[in-house]
Amino acid sequence: MISVRSIQKWLAFGLSAEQEDRFRQANFGEDIVQARIFILLILLPFVALLVNDYGFLGLSSTFYALLALRLAFTAYTVLFLKSLRELSNYHSYDRAVFFWVLFLALANIAINSTRPENFVAHTIVTVLAVFVIVLAIPNRFTNQVIMALVYTIGQTLIIVPGLRVSPQASSVVFLSMFMVNAIAIASSWLFHFWRRREFLTHEEIQKAKMQTEIQRAHLQAIIDSLPVGLWTVDAAGKMVFINDIASKIWGGTAPFARDVDEYSTYKAWWAETGERIAAEDMPLAHAIRDETLIEKAVDFERFDGTHGTQIVSSAPIKTSDGTIVGGEP
Repeated sequence: MISVRSIQKWLAFGLSAEQEDRFRQANFGEDIVQARIFILLILLPFVALLVNDYGFLGLSSTFYALLALRLAFTAYTVLFLKSLRELSNYHSYDRAVFFWVLFLALANIAINSTRPENFVAHTIVTVLAVFVIVLAIPNRFTNQVIMALVYTIGQTLIIVPGLRVSPQASSVVFLSMFMVNAIAIASSWLFHFWRRREFLTHEEIQKAKMQTEIQRAHLQAIIDSLPVGLWTVDAAGKMVFINDIASKIWGGTAPFARDVDEYSTYKAWWAETGERIAAEDMPLAHAIRDETLIEKAVDFERFDGTHGTQIVSSAPIKTSDGTIVGGEP
């Protein structure tokens, strides 16, 4: 049996209240822009269909009543669009949009009620309105469902008398409106759900980036405090990092070798044998071959021409699955 908590979770798309608040506030500005666009698109045909009123009613008192209703709604919409810019949070935005759509629904229901009983073409307007309300104008999902139902129930009450005149056509209209609501509401839920999933994913990515930056800063602080020279290379042997101490040890700016062959730029000899160290035998070259050197004495010629001796070690850098991605001495 479905519990109340399950329904609440379904309506909240699995988000906590805090997550929902962050999501709505982050999209608040974009929601207002989108709402303004589609409200204007709804207003234009609403005013233009005044011609339809005249075609059915002529210059009757009912026509003038509908004219006054359309003008009142237009004036209200203009003021409403201006007020959207002044809203400070999504709660006030949701309420404002809800009452605007409610006014629109009641106005359209009143207008459609003046049509002949066998006239069901205005149902097309209702169908389009439901889709726009539920899918195009951002709002709380529960508000969108309520607004769509108000529209549909009102239209249903108008069509009921037409069952006597054209039962088959009216039945098709009823079924169509039911399907439209079901499709629109289901699509709206999925749209809300994936927008929130995308937002949470973006938050996780930003959080991961921040954590990575913090870890990088900590690592950089450790590297800067090391009293030894440090080089790192990628899996192909290209040097990707050299600390300041390394440059000082080598008597100038230590060059970044682009591959193992360019290690020959660094002139060094094994202190034990006096043998010149070939590029492919440099400690970093051993590291990317998955070989470890520990505290080897090396004589070297600095870039300023002076000579020195240092103790070097090197080891491969591996991922958790053992893949070599570089090396460091």
